[in-house]
Amino acid sequence: MYRYALKKILLIIPTLLIVSLFAFTLIRMIPGDPAVMFVGDLQDAAAVQKVRRQMGLDQPVYIQYYRWVRQVAGGNLGVSLMTREPVFNALAERFSVTVQVIAPAFILAAIIAVPAGMIAAWRQNSRLDNAIVLVMIVCLSVPSFWLALLLILIFGVELNWLPSIGFVSVTEDLGAAIRYLVLPVIVLTLIEMAMLTRVMRASTIEVLNQDYITHARAKGLSESIILRRHVFKNAFAPTLTMLGLALGSLLSGTAIIETVFAIPGLGLYLVDAVYARDYPVIQGTLLFVVAVYTAVNLLADLLYPVFDPRVKLQ
Repeated sequence: MYRYALKKILLIIPTLLIVSLFAFTLIRMIPGDPAVMFVGDLQDAAAVQKVRRQMGLDQPVYIQYYRWVRQVAGGNLGVSLMTREPVFNALAERFSVTVQVIAPAFILAAIIAVPAGMIAAWRQNSRLDNAIVLVMIVCLSVPSFWLALLLILIFGVELNWLPSIGFVSVTEDLGAAIRYLVLPVIVLTLIEMAMLTRVMRASTIEVLNQDYITHARAKGLSESIILRRHVFKNAFAPTLTMLGLALGSLLSGTAIIETVFAIPGLGLYLVDAVYARDYPVIQGTLLFVVAVYTAVNLLADLLYPVFDPRVKLQ
């Protein structure tokens, strides 16, 4: 198991290098010059050139990339071109905000999706199954930003029950934090819940058709015992992989949700950096998200044999 984990960890390095190369190259294809935006005066060519030299933008792209990779290897993600703030410190601060949004959404989505998928599979082709599938299709079809705006209109504007925009940390005021988090968490939960429920339903149907389930029923075991002891573990294993993917989807999806609800997290930070052409922030954020995403999927791979004994780590 340790060799397997070490091998997976070592594979993270080339993954991050490839991502860093793509991110570094694609970002520089975005129209606009950060030096011009920093100076704010298109006519002052001398000032623009001075800023470009200070930012290192006058060097060839491959030299810029080499210098940045060296910084990252030393644990330094660079300094924001706009705020002159260390990118790593800014990411740590904003990631703590994003975690408070995606963690409850991730937990709620898993808690709802797993039993819903199993029940739908158990009652396959029944009215209950059709109702669950219909709800999941609707949740998958509705754009997250549209759903967010709809909830803001209903609960924030018309009913005035919940705040529409803003954020309060749970460490400052738990009650106020919950009120601010309700709407964004609902949006993220509905989107991720739908995908996980469909996967859990499909894997449960496959397990229910296996011979050992028929044998268990022939022995006289109740349906609840069969579902709990024999179906859950084997059906949950593929869903575990999707949970890792769902967390990555939540990290990327927060850019929209945090922008709509004005939450100062990682997603909004990335959006602001794109508008400002802040290269170090964009590169550092993308690399950070990929690193977190890869680590979560590694954890899912290591947990896989716990739920599916047929899988061995070698």
